[in-house]
Amino acid sequence: MCPAKYEAWQTVLCSFTTKTNWRDEEIQAVLSFQPPPFRIRDGHKITAPQLLACCALGLSDVNTALRILVPLTTFLIVSIFLFFYTPRFLTGDGAFRPNVKIAFITSYFKPGDAQRSAEIDVCLASLVANPFLKQVHVLVEAKDQPLPSFAAHHPKTKEALITSRPLMSDFIQYSCDHLMDHRVIFANSDIFYDSTLEYFMTISDKVFDSTFYAISRWWLDEGDNNAFVGELSPNRHRGMTPHPYPQYGSYDTFAFKPQMICEDKAKLKDMVANLNYTLGVLGAENRLLYEIKRQYPNMRLENPFKTVKTVHMHQSTFRSPAWGERVNLDGKSIEIKDY
Repeated sequence: MCPAKYEAWQTVLCSFTTKTNWRDEEIQAVLSFQPPPFRIRDGHKITAPQLLACCALGLSDVNTALRILVPLTTFLIVSIFLFFYTPRFLTGDGAFRPNVKIAFITSYFKPGDAQRSAEIDVCLASLVANPFLKQVHVLVEAKDQPLPSFAAHHPKTKEALITSRPLMSDFIQYSCDHLMDHRVIFANSDIFYDSTLEYFMTISDKVFDSTFYAISRWWLDEGDNNAFVGELSPNRHRGMTPHPYPQYGSYDTFAFKPQMICEDKAKLKDMVANLNYTLGVLGAENRLLYEIKRQYPNMRLENPFKTVKTVHMHQSTFRSPAWGERVNLDGKSIEIKDY
């Protein structure tokens, strides 16, 4: 792209969208019909596909032949942009949907380690304080009650008493039993969230209901100061950085519409029977995705890790006895590789 066109794209995108920093590769992605998520600034009565279509028309080199065929060219370019972009903007089109109800399911326990206990409490607090969650359902054993006061006395908190550490199947079954009319997100008890959960309120019912989301985590990339993450960016300090599974980290967070996988009782029974392991066991998420796709082959799998920030809070040395175990996948495993 010539410098003049590049500057023009930068000016238009920064002026009309809430995304104020457009990197070179993101502008190239726009031209390749793979734009990053963004939102139109308030006050501009134009949709995202319309903005991009207008840019494609106004910032293109138009030769004499095309000038003669302006009506046809306009129709074709707008049609192409709408065809390629509409599914992506339906996924997260920036249109806030205040009537969307999101319920989060987590678990809670009291480890015998002060630092680890603080990490669990901080993560629970991030859920209770999150304005985009209508309800926070906490699966907790009697021995780990009561919940911290900030959660126990909050109106959005719903406690569910369990007899042992919850399995992957328990999260699915609980969603089916209690939250059929909600969009459900669930995760282990040591995942921290911020306001990027708003993303799940910008997705149309048509897209959300037909998609199962599995989100990988963000890391604090400290370059050479971090023996593990330093391999990603030697001699550099990149700060909080998203890392797609399977290269680094794992899927920590899952989101779906219960109605889509709960109404067929035979399929549900078969699915939960194969999810009898905890979320912290290695390979658990891959088996979950396999079971979803096996029962519902038309269900789309998506990892919106660039949009939704999830952080695994585990700096303490405390580990459960089950840490290091692995699900016997026996080939029954799926990874989301298309970002």
